Formats: sequence, C-alpha cells, structure tokens
Amino acid sequence: MANKCKIGVLGPQYTYSDFAADRYGLICEKIYFSNIWEVFDALKRGEVEKGIVPIENTIHGTVRETFDSLFKFDLMILEQLSLPIHHCIAVLKGTKKKDIKKFISHQQALSQSQKYIRKNFPKIEQIGFSSTGKAIEAMIKRKSGKAAVICSEAAAKKHKLKIIAKNIEDQKGNKTWFAILGKNPIEPQGKKIQTSIAFHFKKDHPGTLFSVFKAFNDAKVNMTKIESRPTLAKWGDYIFFLDFEGDQKKPRIAKLLKSIEKKVALLKNFGSYNLS
Repeated sequence: MANKCKIGVLGPQYTYSDFAADRYGLICEKIYFSNIWEVFDALKRGEVEKGIVPIENTIHGTVRETFDSLFKFDLMILEQLSLPIHHCIAVLKGTKKKDIKKFISHQQALSQSQKYIRKNFPKIEQIGFSSTGKAIEAMIKRKSGKAAVICSEAAAKKHKLKIIAKNIEDQKGNKTWFAILGKNPIEPQGKKIQTSIAFHFKKDHPGTLFSVFKAFNDAKVNMTKIESRPTLAKWGDYIFFLDFEGDQKKPRIAKLLKSIEKKVALLKNFGSYNLS
C-alpha cells in the first residue's frame, strides 16, 4: 500500500489552519508545526508533500511571514481557499470576565478583534503567539485564570474552555485565505484562476514600477493585488508581490511574464492556481 501523503499545517490542532486543511478535503496525514517558516522548510526538505498556511485576511490584510517565506523558498502555490473566521473569547472554567487581565492569541486574531477589545476591555494587555492553538495550550498549561484566549468556538469546545463572548471579530464577513503549497505546479481546472509572482529591481529609479504596471495595461490583464515587503538588504529596497487574473499557460499571460522578466532584476513565479 502506498504511503499516505503528509501535509504540513500551522499547529497545534484546532487552529484555523487546521480547519482549512479539513476544508481542502485532501486525504493526508496532518503534520503540525509551530510557525509558518517551519511549514515551508519541512515542505522544501521533503518531510511533507504539501503545506497549508494563512496568506491574507479581509480585516488585517496579508500575513507577512507567509510572503517573506514565499520569496525565500522555491515553492509553488497549488490553490487558495477561503475560510470564514469567527472569534470567541474563551477562559478556563471558574474565570470570570472581571478576572481577565490579558488577552493571548495569534497576532492576526488579536488584530481582527480590536474594536471589541477596546470597547469592552480598554487598556488590557495583549500578547501574541505563533498560533491560536499555542495560546490555548499556554493558558491551560499555566492554569492562568487571568488570561483569556481569542480563538474559534470549535477550538474552545474541544479544550473544554468557557466561552464568555462569541463573534467578536470587527467585521462579520471576516474571512482568511489559505495557500496550499507544493514543490511542483499542478494544472488549474476551476473557473477562477489566478497567478502570483514576485519581483525585485536592481536599482530604484523613477518609472520602474510603472513599467510593470504598463505591461499589464497593454496586455489587458487585471491585477488583483500588489504588496511590497522590504528585502532587508538595505533601507528602501523592496520586493513586490503581485496577483493577477489568468493562467500562465495562456499565450497572452506567457508573453506578459516574458515582458516583465526583462524589466526586473529577479522574477519569481509561484504558479497559476484555483481560487475556491
């Protein structure tokens, strides 16, 4: 019997990445990692065949660790899927609302709940963890009755925590996109196909970024997102991440990518994939 495939997930169990892996529906053994970088590294070294990481949220925006790792590792995006995100406040049994002195969670979950926190718990301490699951584990291990964790209702119930508030996210349509990663590209089959690239200029001078935008305009290809991240090599030096509609195997898109490659110092193509 063939070995069961393995998928790297930002863990531990009952994180939103864990639920997204279930939503993906691939029959794989889930291997949990402590942070996003470890998921990329395990996939690169062959410990897992696929990985799943959060890439963007409708409230807080892009996940910086994912974008930085995408540029560092030569991996492909196989698919992006969305998951509705609803946060609750959970505490150890016996803890009351007045006892809470600090909130702990993944920084994204904290950021997505700021309106509620500021209104109901002004000036309270907030501590970020590598995942919502890690925050839950820390609270249980330390038996901290002064801490409250922001997590999913399902995670709170699995750990038998007391829920004191539900749906505290700042926007009711809160949603996170997760990227399915692999070493090799696959043929996208859906109606909504997107391509992701990153590029870097050798020198910063007027018109460099505009030249790339003009190439998209001339090709009549719709850009859906652009994001910049510092290279850390020197101040003012940036990597640009760009998503656009279309399949790279189509002649018009292939021609566009060749045009962009001539305008930049380095072009990385993360592949064309389905949006679901």
